[in-house]
Amino acid sequence: MPHRDGEITGRYMGFPYRGDVVFLKNTDPERQQPQRQAETFVRILDLAEPCDMKEYTEICNRITRGDALLSVEDRQFIPAAKSWVVMIRWVDIWFTSPEEPK
Repeated sequence: MPHRDGEITGRYMGFPYRGDVVFLKNTDPERQQPQRQAETFVRILDLAEPCDMKEYTEICNRITRGDALLSVEDRQFIPAAKSWVVMIRWVDIWFTSPEEPK
């Protein structure tokens, strides 16, 4: 499962915020505002496999909590296995303090 470095210290614009807490003012220039970060992931998961089902559930929970955005989900039922295979693409989004490297 993807893991962003750094502990979530809050939320900003509905997304996780990682890093030092900064005190914002509406008049602060953009370079002093939290910086948006994003990373895209793609997985093909066989839901008959317990480890894949666990990862799929974790991904869905991230999306439900607002920590990630779903881009594509394609499900295919495999009759012989009586199970589903899922291709899922999502984007993890988080903010960091302006001083943090991207």
